[in-house]
Amino acid sequence: MTRAGPYMLGRGGEIADLGGLALKAGAKQTSEAVSVYEGGLPARTAGPPLHVHDGTDEALYILEGEVTIRLGQETIRADAGAFVWIPRGVPHTFANLGGAPARMLGLAVPGGIEDLLAVVPRNGSPGDQAQMVALAQKFGSRTVGPPLSLEPTAADRAASPTSPSH
Repeated sequence: MTRAGPYMLGRGGEIADLGGLALKAGAKQTSEAVSVYEGGLPARTAGPPLHVHDGTDEALYILEGEVTIRLGQETIRADAGAFVWIPRGVPHTFANLGGAPARMLGLAVPGGIEDLLAVVPRNGSPGDQAQMVALAQKFGSRTVGPPLSLEPTAADRAASPTSPSH
């Protein structure tokens, strides 16, 4: 493998639209070192099913809003400015449980996962399952559970401030 040369993508630019994710840098631009993508998550929207990447580390940087992220057995809330490291082998998923949209920047190491991200169904569409399974195998990814529920848990209700009565 050759070492990637310097690379810059200007403000608001994207290399490709991965079904709602803007690819900022991919395997081709970084000699497979990293993939970087940006995407929004509307209010009250579940993300992907709980899944694992056996050969890819992933990171999320929350640009706007708040995202609930499940990492293994732990569920955390990450708001704008938070950075979340997801080592390979850790089951993870995310959702926007709040009333405002969220935006995230994602990084995957090594690069190349954009091929999988391009075929992951979004907005409830079923997508091409055969293509998804083949690419998931290529990237050592597999589904291990359902997406996060959009219904608040007892812990969520306990953590939420109560609004005063008028």
